[in-house]
Amino acid sequence: MEQVFKEEISVPSPEPRERPLIVASLEDVKVEGVSIVEDRTERVFKEEISVPSPEPRERPLIVASLEDVKVEGVSIVEDRTEQVFKQEISVPSPGPKERPLIVANLEDVTVEEDTAVTLRASIKYVTQVKWFLNGQLLQSGNEFKCFTELDTHSLVIRKVPGHQGVYLCKASNSVGAATFSTELQVINKPKFVKTFEPVSAAIHEMLRLECQVNEDTGVTVIWTRDGKKVHQSLECKQSFDDKVAVLEIAKSKVKDSGTYVCTASNEAGSSSCEALVTVQEPPRFVKKMDPSVTWKQGIAARLHCTMKGSPELHIHWFWNERELSPGDKHKMSFTNGTATLEITNVLVTDSGRYTCEVSNNAGSESCNAAVAVKGLSETSPSSPFLLRLHLSGVQDDLQCRGGTLYLCSRLVLITEPPSIKKELQMVEAVKGASAVLECEVAGSAPFEITWSKNKRTIRGDHKYKVISQEPVLRLEIQSFESTDMGEYQCVVSNAVGKVTTKGLAKLKEPPTFAKRVESVTAVLGNALKLQGTVKGSAPIAVKWMKDSEILRNDDPNVTMSFENNVASLSIAVVSSSHAGKYLCHAENEAGQQKCEAALTVHGQMTSPAQSPLFFLSSQLEVLNVSHHVPILSQNPPEL
Repeated sequence: MEQVFKEEISVPSPEPRERPLIVASLEDVKVEGVSIVEDRTERVFKEEISVPSPEPRERPLIVASLEDVKVEGVSIVEDRTEQVFKQEISVPSPGPKERPLIVANLEDVTVEEDTAVTLRASIKYVTQVKWFLNGQLLQSGNEFKCFTELDTHSLVIRKVPGHQGVYLCKASNSVGAATFSTELQVINKPKFVKTFEPVSAAIHEMLRLECQVNEDTGVTVIWTRDGKKVHQSLECKQSFDDKVAVLEIAKSKVKDSGTYVCTASNEAGSSSCEALVTVQEPPRFVKKMDPSVTWKQGIAARLHCTMKGSPELHIHWFWNERELSPGDKHKMSFTNGTATLEITNVLVTDSGRYTCEVSNNAGSESCNAAVAVKGLSETSPSSPFLLRLHLSGVQDDLQCRGGTLYLCSRLVLITEPPSIKKELQMVEAVKGASAVLECEVAGSAPFEITWSKNKRTIRGDHKYKVISQEPVLRLEIQSFESTDMGEYQCVVSNAVGKVTTKGLAKLKEPPTFAKRVESVTAVLGNALKLQGTVKGSAPIAVKWMKDSEILRNDDPNVTMSFENNVASLSIAVVSSSHAGKYLCHAENEAGQQKCEAALTVHGQMTSPAQSPLFFLSSQLEVLNVSHHVPILSQNPPEL
C-alpha cells in the first residue's frame, strides 16, 4: 500500500528582471523521511508548505533530505508576487524484508469420517495465503473456510468424507514464497459384522471363540476375561487374519469360564463384543447304586446314588428304559448331591432294571441296578400259575394246570445280539446348519442306544436330537459349529451283546485356490491351458468367465474341465478374440472363491492396411518362436 503526500511550496517572486531559477531538479526516489529547513521563521508541515519570499536578490532556499521519493508531478506557477511549486509524493508502506517464515508446520492428520477438522499453521512475514487440495485451489464456502488471526492461518474442513488427500498451503510476499503440505486420512473405528455367542463347553474340550470386523488395516485386537487381558500361550492361541479374530483353548478348564470381551481398535476408536463362556465339569458318580438288589413285596423301597459335577445337574430315573415320573407310586429327590428314588408298595411287577441318569451341559452319566421283588405265591390245583425263568438271555414259559394230569408247555425265545448293517459315515456340515449321523442295526429288540462324542456320552437336548426308528438310528446336531467337530460313536446293546460304530463330523471347508490361475501371454495360433488347483469340501462347482461373461460349452475351440481338484480351461488354437480377463469361480455349500488371470495375445492386429508395421512385427514374432526365417508379404499370414 502506498501513502500519498501532497506538498505545496510558495516562494515570493524575485526582482522582475530575473526569471525563476530551478537550482536542483527532482529525481524519482522513495521517501523514508522528509525535512524542510528554511532561513525564515515561518514553517508549515501539512498538505501545504508555505515559505515567505526572501529578499529580492536572494533565491528561495529549500533544503530537503528526501530519500525514496517517487515524484508524481511537478509544476511551477509564476505570478507577480510569488512562485508556487507543487508536487505529489508517493511513500510506500514499509515492505517485508524477509521471505515468509513458517513458525509452526502442519502434521499429517487422521480423523474419523463424521468429524470436522481444522488445519492451522503459524507463518510470519506473509501477505497472501492460498490452500490447495490435491493440486486444486480451495475457496471459502460450504465445505471449506479459510481465515487468518494474527500470524495463525487456518483451513476448516467441514465435510471430511471425499476430501481426504494432500493439502498444500502456499504463503507469499513481495520477497518470496514458502509452501508446506500435510496429508489428511479419513478412517472409521472398526465395527463387528459378526459376534460370538455364549458358549458352554465340557472340561478338556476345545473352546473356540470367533468374531469378525469390517476392517483390519491398522486394527489391533485384545481379548479379556472378566476384565483381565488374556495372553497368548501354548494353551490359549489367538489370531487375527482376514478380519477374523479367533481365540482357541485346546483343553478348556473350569477356570476358563467367564465373560470374554474382544476389543478391536485403531486410531479412530474401538468397538467390543462380549459373551459368557461356561466351562463345565461333566457329572460323575461318587457312589453308584448296588448293581443287584432284592426287595420283598409290599414294602417301601429306596434306590439312591451320589454324584458331583458342574451345576445345573438334571436327574432322570428309568425302569426298563422307560422314564419314570413323580407320583403316588414313585417319589424322587436330589439333595446335597444324592439322588433318591422311593417306590411305595413294591410289587413283583416292579422287578427290573432301574437306571439313574445325571446330566449337565458338559455331558451325562448313568448307573444301573437290577431289582428283584420276591412275593408269596399261593395256588390251588384248579388255578393256573405262571413261572418265568431267565437263563442266559433265554426266556422259558412254563404253564401248569391242576388236577390229576399236568400238562406243561414251554415257549423258547431266542435273543439275537445286535449287529451293524450300515456303519456311521463321515459327515461334513455347513456352519449353522444341521448335521445328521445315521446307522442301521439288526438283532433282537429292545436295544439300548448310547451316543457319545469324543468318548463323552451325549443325550437328547436342544443341541442333540436322538431318533430311534429301528432299524435306523439317527443323531441330529442342531446349528453345527466348529466346537461340534469330532468323533461320534453309537453303541447298541441288548441282553446278549453290544456293538459299536464310529463316524467323524467335520465343518465344511469353503473352496480356496491352493494354486491360483496365473496370467499368461500366448501367441496367435498356439494352444493354451489355464489351470488352478482348488481345495475344499466336495461337491465343488466350477465355472469360468471371460470379461464378466460366463463361458459356455458352445465353442469347440474351448474346453473346460474340473477333475482331481484341478480346474482347467484349454484353447486349442489361440485367436485375438481370446485375449481378455478370465475368472475362475469355485463354489460349494460353505462358500465361494474367485481367481482372476489375464490372457494377452501377441501378434494381434486390426487390419493389414491400417497397421502394416504391426503386422510385420507380429509375423516376425510368431516366426521367431519356431526359429524360421520370416517371409514378408502384403497379405496377412494365416496363423
